[in-house]
Amino acid sequence: AYHDLLDPQDGNPRGSQIDVFSTEIALTENGDLRLRELWGFQVASLTPWSRVIKPFSWRMRLGGRELELVKDREFFTSEFRLGAGVSFTLNERLSLSLLAETDTNYTPDLEDNFSVGGDVTAISYLDLSDKDRILVEASLGERILGEEFSEFLVRGDYRRTLAKNTAISVGAELLREGAYQRESFDTRLSLYF
Repeated sequence: AYHDLLDPQDGNPRGSQIDVFSTEIALTENGDLRLRELWGFQVASLTPWSRVIKPFSWRMRLGGRELELVKDREFFTSEFRLGAGVSFTLNERLSLSLLAETDTNYTPDLEDNFSVGGDVTAISYLDLSDKDRILVEASLGERILGEEFSEFLVRGDYRRTLAKNTAISVGAELLREGAYQRESFDTRLSLYF
């Protein structure tokens, strides 16, 4: 990542993200490694409104992620997501963004291999200090793949910057998705260089 939403500002606009080639690999209960997410790029401009400027906020990403699209079967699906909305500074340390997002997925392993969806997403980050930031994202959406089903996601991360280009992050995610309403709770520990 060149700069993501958990990084200190360091001259970057508040709420900006430029992330190229990021991945999430999970260790399952069976001890297997699973590729959960692989993003070619993720960019965002969640610049808050001010008295002088009132920009719209937006976020875009292209890559892929694992989804349970059929009962007890997960598929890696490519995804293009685009959203727009507004961002506000609630005080000097707390920001809130509200986005309407749409996505298109392609899953070659399924007969109905294209799906479309839409989400309402809230993203909030809190600066505890110049080295500590908390980010919380919640989204609720619908997806159509043969039949309609819903997704609900809450994700939280805490990052501590240790040095200029080094940070440690811990996070958790609760996801309820799919036609069969699979629920998962994952925790993460990440080290950034």
